[in-house]
Amino acid sequence: MYFKLILAVVFLSLNFAVYYITEKNNQDKIDYAKFHYLNKLQLNYEAFLTFQLTQANLIYETTLNEEMLVDTISKAWNTADVKQRDILREKLFNALYPNYQKIKETGILQYHFVFPDNTSFLRMHKPDKYGDNLSSVRLDFAKVNTRKEIVRGFSQGRTAHALRNVFPIFDANKKHIGAFEVSFTSEYLQDNLYHISEIYSHFIVDKAVFNTKMWERNDRVVQYIQSYEGDDYLLSLTNIENKKYLAKIKPVIAQLKEEIKLGLNKELMFSLVSKKVDGEHLIIAFYPIYQNVTSEVSAWLVSYNNAPELTPIIKESNYIRVIAFLILSLLFYFFYKTTKQKNTLATLNKSYDENVIFSITGLSGRIVHASKAFCKISEYTLDELIGQPHSIVRHEDMPKKAFQEMWETIQSGKVWRGEVKNAKK
Repeated sequence: MYFKLILAVVFLSLNFAVYYITEKNNQDKIDYAKFHYLNKLQLNYEAFLTFQLTQANLIYETTLNEEMLVDTISKAWNTADVKQRDILREKLFNALYPNYQKIKETGILQYHFVFPDNTSFLRMHKPDKYGDNLSSVRLDFAKVNTRKEIVRGFSQGRTAHALRNVFPIFDANKKHIGAFEVSFTSEYLQDNLYHISEIYSHFIVDKAVFNTKMWERNDRVVQYIQSYEGDDYLLSLTNIENKKYLAKIKPVIAQLKEEIKLGLNKELMFSLVSKKVDGEHLIIAFYPIYQNVTSEVSAWLVSYNNAPELTPIIKESNYIRVIAFLILSLLFYFFYKTTKQKNTLATLNKSYDENVIFSITGLSGRIVHASKAFCKISEYTLDELIGQPHSIVRHEDMPKKAFQEMWETIQSGKVWRGEVKNAKK
């Protein structure tokens, strides 16, 4: 029973070792895949930031090249006449409108001019809305107008978020006269990810960062729905969203809801692997988007990646486990049976040694072994018998001729049968 228990423990331990090694190998490959898709998302996001920075700088330089721009904004800032400001606003709008029509097709959300006190002068995307003070809403405008330096990055507004580039504006005498914003939609970012790198993504925004009463742009509406990824976030809808795919990933996110919540709370980029969806695993990568002034995580870029490479990895490890189990089962079965047979033989030998009177001699006639039963009945110890001629136990009633015939028969290769009478010590 003890032997069986030891054998079972060793068998289970070896199978556990196989499981551990294959699971470790699986996890290493899964971790690499998670890193790959997270790194891919990060690199594409950083490439987009570089691209939009270059584009924003170009738009900024092109805009400043408008001969009347600086003069118009300077006059508007330095006049208290509301009607005169309205005239100057309309003049600036008309001058910039042709260029605005071109650049807004590239994903521009806001093309916006504000005064040094953070009061909106002209929104090219919404020219009828002006005069509101943005000091408490747009911290990037406040920072630019205070420090007179460029501020870039994600920022919320009254009703929408954007990836913003805010530049200070100076007149001919290098006097600060306001700030100028070129902002890109997150939809533009997602379009780039999808069409250039085939990355399907969500852009989710913390509900706390802006007023959820969304205002309409001239050419489109910013639409938000409750994010599947987190209760505290809104999902920014884009033209690449489709209800079928959203329905597909909804149960996936439900599986990982607690892990997602934990990752979001840590405010560091992370990725997760889902169970199979339509025969494939999904790797979901989360990249934090920091607010451009407070540096707080205010949004997340989330990518959904089919990972077909994981299926064969997991299948292979399962095959290895099954094969290892079968091989170990066979090996342990044969080992058990062999050991059992050896034990049975040892028991029989012991019984034979203790109960059967026999001795073994070499060709020289000297004793090389004797059973315990032989030793007991002859009253010799085994040590006393080993090496002695067998005649040491010959009884006087046994003639020498009988032994001579026995040896001649044996040496001829035949079996001798007969009764032998031995003497005690």
